[in-house]
Amino acid sequence: DFSKTYHSFIWKSLHSTHKIGTYWTQILEFEQRERCAKCEATEDLKHIILQCDIPGQKTVWRNVKQLWLKKHESW
Repeated sequence: DFSKTYHSFIWKSLHSTHKIGTYWTQILEFEQRERCAKCEATEDLKHIILQCDIPGQKTVWRNVKQLWLKKHESW
């Protein structure tokens, strides 16, 4: 019961097909996109969602919580 956008995000997450991190090392003049602009770590979903406190992370978790509470009674 997810929207197409959420379904796509989850599928890409499970299959590591987001255009983040090492994806960019293969593209000339875009190699710098592999690293987090704030902490210089390799950008992967673990870093983006759980480790980095760059602006936007709170928004993601707020949306996850709202989605979770649509199906479950407690967070």
